[in-house]
Amino acid sequence: MSTPYQPHEKDVRAEEQGPHGWDRPGYGGYGDYGPAPYQQSYGMAAAQEGQRAGQLAIAFGVIGLLSGLGVIFGPLAIWQANRADRAGGVGIGGRVLGWVAIGITIAFVVLFVAYGVFLFSMVEYMSTEFGEDFQTDFSTRS
Repeated sequence: MSTPYQPHEKDVRAEEQGPHGWDRPGYGGYGDYGPAPYQQSYGMAAAQEGQRAGQLAIAFGVIGLLSGLGVIFGPLAIWQANRADRAGGVGIGGRVLGWVAIGITIAFVVLFVAYGVFLFSMVEYMSTEFGEDFQTDFSTRS
């Protein structure tokens, strides 16, 4: 059997290291790895949350504008903008895009309904004005 390592009595490293190899001075008792990294403080995490919410607000606002689903994505953009403001981020861009998306979608729906009412009233007017001469079924024309 082999014997454990016994340092020489004049070995200076043995005095510096102590009884264990990880007790070397300058390493803080952490061995070769050093101390654990610092955790993020709450303020930094909240700021990152605000920044993320602001980015989501802008994304939802743009999606609402481009997709025509502003009634769905507009409120999501406004909600994320409010979260960004509470967490210290910037949410004004998402809020503006959300309201614009909602307004454009509502205006489009109103114009679409008005156009449908206009066409229906024109067909009714033509059929009452011209009577039997006006055919609404264009596939049976002779």
